[in-house]
Order: sequence, then structure tokens, then C-alpha cells
Amino acid sequence: MMHKYKISEAKNCLVDKHIAFIGDSRIRQLFYSFVKIINPQFKEEGNKHENIPFEDKTASVKVDFLWHPEVNGSMKQCIKVWTEDSIAKPHVIVAGAATWSIKIHNGSSEALSQYKMNITSIAPL
Repeated sequence: MMHKYKISEAKNCLVDKHIAFIGDSRIRQLFYSFVKIINPQFKEEGNKHENIPFEDKTASVKVDFLWHPEVNGSMKQCIKVWTEDSIAKPHVIVAGAATWSIKIHNGSSEALSQYKMNITSIAPL
């Protein structure tokens, strides 16, 4: 059973925190659901295949969605930059991407082995 956070509880828990969601449309939906806990009036606006920033200045909470629909060099570079810059580094990263790779490569075994290789190279970061 999960606790349903009230707005005040969520903001209190997240004071001075930076949360990053990185991935595809499934992760974007998690981002929107998470942000709506902090601000129920937040609208799902903007281009679908772009980064979406959110900030609640009253609680100093920063939540970002970064569009990276595939686990590849681009996603790895984004995460690597965070490991090198302690100021911009998020406190929590929620990452997920696979459906685009499956779709683009028709579920091929080559795509699966490429995905495994890429996710393995990101894991240490």
C-alpha cells in the first residue's frame, strides 16, 4: 500500500531537490504525474519530443524531463555530464527507454544486444 502524498507533504519532502526524468514518452508520463503531485494545476503542454522543465520556487524543487527515447550515446553523454558537474547533478534520476529501439529495429536480436551494451555502459555512471 502506497502513501498518497498531499501537496504540502511532497513539497516539504522535496525542498531544495532536483529530480530528473530521462527517457521516452512512458517516462514523460511519469514526469507529469510526479509534477502534478507538487502542482495539480500543471498543464501537459509543450512539444512531445522535447525537454520539459518544471520548477516550484516556493519549495525550491526542480524537476526536469529530458527527451532521450533510446539508450544510446546521447543518453549516456547527458548522464555523464551530471557526474562531472556536482552543481547540476540531480538528487534522483528516473530513466527508461526501450520501446523506440524495439519499434525502430522490429524487435531484432541485434537491437537487443545493442541495448544491452548501451545500458551496461551507462550503469557505472
